[in-house]
Amino acid sequence: MGLACGGAPVGAWIAVTGRIDLIPLIIGGAMMLWVAGFDIIYGTQDIEFDRNNNIYSIPSFFGLEKALWISRVFHSIMILMLLSLYWLTPTLGVIYITGIIISIPLLIIEHYSVVPGNKEKMNLASYHLNQIISVLIFVMGTIDVFIG
Repeated sequence: MGLACGGAPVGAWIAVTGRIDLIPLIIGGAMMLWVAGFDIIYGTQDIEFDRNNNIYSIPSFFGLEKALWISRVFHSIMILMLLSLYWLTPTLGVIYITGIIISIPLLIIEHYSVVPGNKEKMNLASYHLNQIISVLIFVMGTIDVFIG
């Protein structure tokens, strides 16, 4: 799922400009890792089902603890990729960086609220916090590009 979602900004860039550039590859890579990271968290609920049905998801293949570490690594790299855009894109500034910095504790809360089997906490970790993060980064980046 992460790979499919990460391809969207790259494909849109190519459709609009007719070329492949570094910036959309970074955005696509960050999106891929972000979606894959929260999808791994969500998938931890299904470890036993996946194992019993020969589904080789990251959680079923690596186990709960390793899967959660993989998710943390994906989200950490995602943040680094998004931070790199500040230095690579002249239109992004302090407002954009502020959005990324605010997203970091939200991702930390996401990872520490994971309790497989607890549907309410899993929804917080897999959905609600990521909805806030996505809107936050979009709005802060858009403000910085068009107003900042």
